[in-house]
Amino acid sequence: MYPFERFTEDGKRTLTLAQEEAERSHHSYIGTEHLLLGLIRVEKGAAYVVFKELGITEAPVRSMINGAVGRHERVLVNNIIPTSRVKTVIEMSFEEARRMGHHEVDTGHILIGLVLEGNGIAAHVLQDLGATADRVVAAAERAFRVAESGRGLDRPRGKEWIPFPSPGTDRDINNLRAMLHRPAGAIARLLRARGLDVETLKEELLRQPETIQRLADSLNATSVELTAAIATQDFERAATLRDQVKDRMAQLETAESEWLDSLA
Repeated sequence: MYPFERFTEDGKRTLTLAQEEAERSHHSYIGTEHLLLGLIRVEKGAAYVVFKELGITEAPVRSMINGAVGRHERVLVNNIIPTSRVKTVIEMSFEEARRMGHHEVDTGHILIGLVLEGNGIAAHVLQDLGATADRVVAAAERAFRVAESGRGLDRPRGKEWIPFPSPGTDRDINNLRAMLHRPAGAIARLLRARGLDVETLKEELLRQPETIQRLADSLNATSVELTAAIATQDFERAATLRDQVKDRMAQLETAESEWLDSLA
């Protein structure tokens, strides 16, 4: 998977522990959350120094990750593979090692890759604990005794991260669908709330603006993608899709409200 010989012993142990974390949680993938747990279990190296400086400990990190993705019923997994986001983080860690003139990738380089990539579950957990990208990079550079670069300052905190429950059953998937899809008759109820006659406006409702139809189709498609991502345990893609669903729902609600106001 990776050129294992290019990692320090601590770096190699981090990757081994990340796979162990995925197996322990009965996941079929290695995500950034597993990589973070692997890092925090290695009690030496640059990442360990950073965690101590920033007050990051295993218990709250593990608790927040469990709240986001949880554990699943035991399943037989023949091959646990890293997510595309983890591959990106590893590529970034190699780049960080090269930037610092290091020939091997250590835990500190991996940690910098996690926070600079910025969109994974691990990065969000660290941000919520106060370990923002700029603070982590600066602390890691101090641990490596290299000049501070100011990297990470251009990484603004993303949208509010709201962990979703781990969908280990069909019931959870169905609950998610029910939450995401708009209920039948929503537009009619909005009309009645405005004192409008539904029958009189029936034809107008059937001729809803193309913009609303496009937004509704986009919401539908994104919701299906989100359900599929959760069903396959690709939680990092699900986190991105969840934000897209929230945005599209807000856009659709605004568009519908403006349209209904124009019919009044």
